[in-house]
Amino acid sequence: MINIHNQKGITFMEVLVSVIILAIGVMGMYSLQMDSMNKFHDSGYFSDAVQTSTFISDSIRTQKNNSNAFDGFDTQGINNRVYVGSLNDCLNVACTDGQIFNSFAAEIESMVEARLPNGRARVAVNNANQTAVITVQWDDYSGNTRTYQTEAPL
Repeated sequence: MINIHNQKGITFMEVLVSVIILAIGVMGMYSLQMDSMNKFHDSGYFSDAVQTSTFISDSIRTQKNNSNAFDGFDTQGINNRVYVGSLNDCLNVACTDGQIFNSFAAEIESMVEARLPNGRARVAVNNANQTAVITVQWDDYSGNTRTYQTEAPL
């Protein structure tokens, strides 16, 4: 007959339960780590959207006399439209308002394309209250569309 009071060591069942509990804990930690990394990347996209929106509002204020050119601006369909020129071209030669707008538009579109997945920027100028509503959209890590919108004074 086996005397269980003199048992030494651990049984297979105790080891199995310990391994299962450890595995559940490790899977939970892994899940938290992955969620944290995804949120970190999404916060980077949000920061890029804020920077893009700030650049757009600064561009509009720079072109205060031509702010209506930005009304209805939309980066959707970026491949169907080509803006050429650079503000550097205006250093030695005077540029028209249209050329300066085209330079800003090209810069905005390249920022959105390079920084935001499925990014889009839109502008609506409201001359009555001298503001511009700037909307920047992008897809987050889970594929949901995120939106950042701000109203900037002209």
